[in-house]
Amino acid sequence: MDYDLVMRQHLVLMFTFACLTFGMFGISAADDGRRVALVIGNGDYKGGRLSTTPDDGNLIAETLRGLGFDVIEHQNLDLAGMKQAIRDLGDRLIAAGSNAAGIFFYAGHGVQIGGQNFLIPIGVDTKGSIGDVAVMATSVFDTFKSAGNRINFFFLDASYTNRYGRAFGSRKVGLATMKPPAGTLISFSAAPDKNAIKTSGEHSTYSKAIAKMIETKGTAVKQVFQLIRMNVMGGSMTKQIPWEKSSLNTEFFFSPAE
Repeated sequence: MDYDLVMRQHLVLMFTFACLTFGMFGISAADDGRRVALVIGNGDYKGGRLSTTPDDGNLIAETLRGLGFDVIEHQNLDLAGMKQAIRDLGDRLIAAGSNAAGIFFYAGHGVQIGGQNFLIPIGVDTKGSIGDVAVMATSVFDTFKSAGNRINFFFLDASYTNRYGRAFGSRKVGLATMKPPAGTLISFSAAPDKNAIKTSGEHSTYSKAIAKMIETKGTAVKQVFQLIRMNVMGGSMTKQIPWEKSSLNTEFFFSPAE
């Protein structure tokens, strides 16, 4: 008996088993788990109304439902409502289990102050401290971490005018760069420190691109976000370039191949 050959065959079998177990061949346990999403579209701001963002939220929510996500959907939330919705997302992710895939999508005003991003609720008190009257974007990461699920996506369609930034004493436009926690992909509608362009349509260019591209069957995450970026760049004559940063450690398909 050729013991070297037997040993090599044994090692190959062990390696193959490990790859299948941990997703090294693109087989993701997250694809076999439940899918949970929170979608918020804030637009009814006094003096700074956004016409498309509630409809953008509805578009994304409907698309995700069609892809098998359990969707929590809200429009025009105040501070207490936003915080409760994020807690609800965490509760559902915990109930869904460690193999669950989570999504947070927010369309509305956002500002960067002191290197941190804040999401602006409806009825915000601009005379207060930003940390007391708005939602710190990283609080969603804390929710993901507490839930302990395998893979998460964090979308911000919030690179609009700097009206609220100026109200809180910041001249920075757009959003600040963020570092994703393990197992998370961050996506902005525009590059850090840049505003998204205005749209005259029913939906933002970014939200339309997301809804379209995540439905492409059998397309892995990396390619999906390349397609989103290309779509937005084409629709804006390269004036708007979406940005993403990933720490994903497993593959995922929004719309698996049949």
